[in-house]
Parts: sequence; structure tokens; C-alpha cells
Amino acid sequence: MYAQIPLVLSKLPSFSVFEVNGDQGWLQSYPNPFPLDCLKNLQTLVIKADDLPNNGFDSCILRPLSIALKNSPALQELEINGPQPKISEPTHSLHDLLGNVTTTAPLKITKLSVQNLNMDIDPAFSSHLKCLTRVDVMNWYGKTGNFWMMLQKGNVCLEDLRVDSEIDGTLLKYLQEFHSGLKSLHLSGAASSFTDAESDEVAGNLHQLSVKPAYEGDWCFGLHNIEVFSKCLNLKHVNVCLKLREVDDLIVSTLLVDSFVALTDNIMTSTPMPTAGKQIPLLNLAHSLPKLSSLSPSSADATSNRGATCGNSSMSHYDAVTQKIEEALGNTTPAEAHANSALHISTGPFMCSYSVCREEDGSLKYRERYWFDRD
Repeated sequence: MYAQIPLVLSKLPSFSVFEVNGDQGWLQSYPNPFPLDCLKNLQTLVIKADDLPNNGFDSCILRPLSIALKNSPALQELEINGPQPKISEPTHSLHDLLGNVTTTAPLKITKLSVQNLNMDIDPAFSSHLKCLTRVDVMNWYGKTGNFWMMLQKGNVCLEDLRVDSEIDGTLLKYLQEFHSGLKSLHLSGAASSFTDAESDEVAGNLHQLSVKPAYEGDWCFGLHNIEVFSKCLNLKHVNVCLKLREVDDLIVSTLLVDSFVALTDNIMTSTPMPTAGKQIPLLNLAHSLPKLSSLSPSSADATSNRGATCGNSSMSHYDAVTQKIEEALGNTTPAEAHANSALHISTGPFMCSYSVCREEDGSLKYRERYWFDRD
């Protein structure tokens, strides 16, 4: 009965959106072939197969889907979550998914989301990527291969990019060349340093920036990359990680108001930041970015936890950083220049929100508000 659903849906004249979750009963015949090849004229296709066994995914899902893509020339959104392979099991590929689609009539996909698939593709298939404006990649089980290189060669300029995987040089090189239209950038993984020229050039047009390294290192916020963040004048939302030993230095304000005003002037006039020998706290920077309304400082894991077989030490480190951030916010007196700031600072697993408030005695402080207390 379940196997007939794609065939029945394909006969509906206005049917254009199809979504399958691997935990749903109508894939009970898996790994027997499922008639996804009956689907046609789709505009949105979502397959979430991360809960399915890896064995049989090619024949049951990928091959039929490839035919469905061929018969859906107006497809705009494609989300494909592959299964999590066990050790020694093969990882399936984006190349196989595109195998039946002719390159003479390329797809016009604008949104692509990929999880657990190898993303190495034949250069001939790069024509299917030319209309992309948003790409989401969560790929700890697959390899990105030449994907970013294909975007670069195809002159694909994204507006929204979210990557949760190893960050390699081909991605950074792509960002260096095609950054002008990028409005939202979310990077979670491991790479060299956020002071690279690539990130420096990307900064100007961003509205949202989230940098969440797997472990503490140069991708955490600090004096070494503050100039990059200071150039993000259009930022509205930012998420950064802090090293445990640097939380107090980066949150507790040590600059005088006159120095803060000079700092703001430097940012607004693109004058080089006076970082040498001075503390420039995260909060002062956040308040000085003209459009920023949301700041979320959080934690990367300790480098000593690399290769750990138990998550307890990682959880303890996260809790320690969160507690230290919240204590620092509670102990910090905002500068008078920040009195009317609309900035909200969110931290912790329950997303406590802090904002500048004036107390009854006229002093300023960062007051804590939980999400369920908000207006």
C-alpha cells in the first residue's frame, strides 16, 4: 500500500512538494526499491534518510530519485540526508543523485541541502549548480571533494552558506572570490584561522555570522581576529566562541569611555583598529556595530578532549565556559554610551538573554531575562 503513494501523488495535477522522513512507516519495504522514479514536476524535494540502514540506499532511494530529478526541470529546493555509514561501509554520493539528469537542460536549483553524502561531482554536472543561492552542508560522514571548486568555476555567488564539517582550503578559496552577495555565513568545524584574507574580504556584506569551531583555537573570538569582526558593519546577528581562559578579558570592559568613542570612530571610518597592547572587549565591539541586535557567545570544546571516548569532559567544559560568561556579564557595568543599546546577548542551554538596563539607583547593568519572560 505505502509503495503506491508516489505513483498516486504523481498523478495530481498541482503536486509539486514531496518530503520523506526515514522513520515514517511508508518506507517499511526498505531496502526494496521504492517507486520515487514516478515523481515528476516537483519544485521541492526533501529526503531525510539518516535513520535508514546504509545498505540499499543506492537502489532504493538514490537511483529512483535521480530519475525524479530528470523529470522535474523546475525543481528549486533539494534536501537530501543520506544514512550514516558504519565503519567500512561506502558513503553515497551527490554525483549518483545527478547521474540521470541531462546537462543540456540543467536544473535550476536555488537551495541545496546535503548531509552524509560525498559531494565530489563530475565537472559536467556543475551546470546544475549555477542558480544556487543557498547551500547547507552537514557532512561529517562524507567528503566535500571538488564541490567548492565547482561552485567557483561556475561563478556561483551564494547569499546563504551553512557548513557543518571540516573546513578545507577549497571552501576558503571560494569565499575569497565569491563573497560580494553573501548575507549569511554559518561555519562549524575545524580550519586554520579566522584571520585569513578570505574571512577579511567576506566581512563587509554579512547580516548573520556564526563561527563555531569544534575545539578552542584561532577560530574563537579574540584580539587576533577582532579587526575582521570590526568590518562587519551590516551584521545583525553574530555567534562566536570564547576560550575559557579568555572569557574575563574579552567580556569585562577595560576601556575608558573616551577610548570607546575612539574605537567606534575607527570602526565607522574603516581606520585600522588600535589593538596593539590594549584590551578591546567583545561587548564594546558588539555595541559599536551599528546594526547588531543579537550576540550569542558560546563555547568550543577544549583541545584536551580531542579523541575522548566519553562526552562528560566536553559537557563539563561547556558548562564552565557558560557559567564564566554569565558571571562576567553579571559583574560588568555597561558604559554610559551603551545606555540605549538594543543589543541582546544570549548564552547557555536555556538561552538566557541579557540586555542593558538602568537600575533604580541610576547605574547600568546587564539584566538577565529568560526566553519565557520576554515581551
